Amino acid sequence: MKSRMINQIIAVAAIFLGASIAPAWTLVASASPQDPMEPTTEKVDADGTVTRTEPQYSGGKKIGEIKTTTSRDKKGNVTETTEVKNGKGETTKSTTKVTDPNGRWKETTKEGPPNGKGKPISTAEGQNDAKGRKMFEERTGYENGKPTGKTRTEYYPSRDDDHPSKVEEFAPNGTRKKTTEYDYEGNKTSETEYWDNSNNKKKVTTYKDGKPVDETYYDKGGTRIEKTRVYDEDGGYTETPYKNGKPGKPVKYDKNGKPVSDDDKRRMHVPTGASLSGAVVMMPDRVAPGPMTFSVASLNGEVIAGQEVTLSGGAAGSTTVTTDENGQATLDVPSEWKTITARVAGSVATALVVDMMTSDGGRPVIDNLPSRTTPGGIVNVHGRNFSAVPSDNVVTIGGQNARVVAASSNTLTVLAPRTSTGNVPVEVTTNGQHSARSTLEMIELSWDAGPSTLVSGQTITRMLRVTGTTKQVPILIEDPPSDSATATPRGRLLSSGGANNVVPVKIHASHAGGYGLNATLADSEGPAEVDRRNAEVSRADAAGWRESAKGDTNERSRQNKLRAAANADKAADDWERAAKAREAGDSKKAELLEKAAALRDKAANEFGSSNDAEAGEKAAKEAGSLEGQAN
Repeated sequence: MKSRMINQIIAVAAIFLGASIAPAWTLVASASPQDPMEPTTEKVDADGTVTRTEPQYSGGKKIGEIKTTTSRDKKGNVTETTEVKNGKGETTKSTTKVTDPNGRWKETTKEGPPNGKGKPISTAEGQNDAKGRKMFEERTGYENGKPTGKTRTEYYPSRDDDHPSKVEEFAPNGTRKKTTEYDYEGNKTSETEYWDNSNNKKKVTTYKDGKPVDETYYDKGGTRIEKTRVYDEDGGYTETPYKNGKPGKPVKYDKNGKPVSDDDKRRMHVPTGASLSGAVVMMPDRVAPGPMTFSVASLNGEVIAGQEVTLSGGAAGSTTVTTDENGQATLDVPSEWKTITARVAGSVATALVVDMMTSDGGRPVIDNLPSRTTPGGIVNVHGRNFSAVPSDNVVTIGGQNARVVAASSNTLTVLAPRTSTGNVPVEVTTNGQHSARSTLEMIELSWDAGPSTLVSGQTITRMLRVTGTTKQVPILIEDPPSDSATATPRGRLLSSGGANNVVPVKIHASHAGGYGLNATLADSEGPAEVDRRNAEVSRADAAGWRESAKGDTNERSRQNKLRAAANADKAADDWERAAKAREAGDSKKAELLEKAAALRDKAANEFGSSNDAEAGEKAAKEAGSLEGQAN
């Protein structure tokens, strides 16, 4: 077909450019010796009309032919007529296309010959540029002679392959049905569906790499949002219903459209430590000497079995344990340990060892809780008479079971379930004995719907909604993780308070691309609080190394312990600086300092515990480089 079109274009070009043409001649394509079928012929008349006839065969029998005639009148209008004929020579379908000298064209396809009374199949009109490339076209379909709707397609003008930039579909009465937009490479970027017989939006879907990113559904008026969906990478999504223009409680669904319960795998807030590379250790922030159970999970909450975890007590020694099939492992915390540092796959978790009084066999007691949390947030329940075996403890928040991911006799670490907002009760049951009831405030943070990608220089305002309290709440807003955008304001902010409790945030795109939004409760154990606790642990480690060096008679070992203490002190400094950067909303600086701090802690461990100066110097050098970038 391509060869046929090229030959035709060459012939027509020769005519219309004024080439010398014989009165009439016929060009015959040579037939293959193995093919006895009639050849395709092209004929050029004296007036420049080109007629091409292409026989059609099936099973060696001629079933018809396609005849195309191209001519040009004195005004420069080019007419191309294509007829499809059956074996009897009757025209069953014909298409006539007329193109004026400015590239504007009209086309009609109908049943029967072009001058007959056959019913129309489709009509179209459009515009080509000076090089013959399509700029746009509008095509109307017909059924039984009646129009079924129109499609308008706009094309990228700089491409030679008629690549669409936007396709609009219209109903027979002229109202829109659907609008689809594409990027320059042919990927769908957005799709808007409309309510029947109106131009009001029904659903708007944003795409990235061919997959939906988010959807917004509208009422029949096309202005009020009814619900939104935000899709995960695994195909699941979070759906937020709206009532009277206000968002309700988000519900998580899997890729099959089934609601995800609180016991299912779900994404959780992970405390920021070092450069996380797929795993995180979740353990109590304060433990007593004796058994302590912790968990290892991926960043989306899936437990990791068979994972080796190195736990260090600073100068007091270290050990390695492996998680079981439930992603859990138990450490018998030595009484001489003052701190615990757990490392896995680049992730760091720390705890202070505190000797607290317990009464064996006594009922569990809740001494301290965070003032508030969010669904999926990590909650440390401090108290007494808990079991170090997570399954021996049942923690309920708002009447819903909270998953216990780490446990010691004095601290339980749980994931807050999705429950009602506001003040909710918290209870602990250990080995059948119940604690007295405490309370905390359950709050939900949700972003109003907005575009998932921005063009360069674009500024939008996104609204963070605080549900569950009318009080002003401290919120930590960080810059989007993408380098393409910045958030203003950022850092530690107060919500507006009142019935419409919000934090407006402006997002400015320095260049085109996607962006992310990160907001946490500033008074819960967020990244800044974790960094400060890590600093406390590093300071304690430094003191431990210095004390250990005093009684060491081996000069090489003593010097390495002093170097360990120096690196632990620098780690503490980096953790504290990272916490301040987090509170200022400078997530990029905070991440550099957190990575540097983790490497300083590693260097301290290499110098002190392993007595490996070479490995310690390597880690310290890497930390110094990151510190330089953060300054």
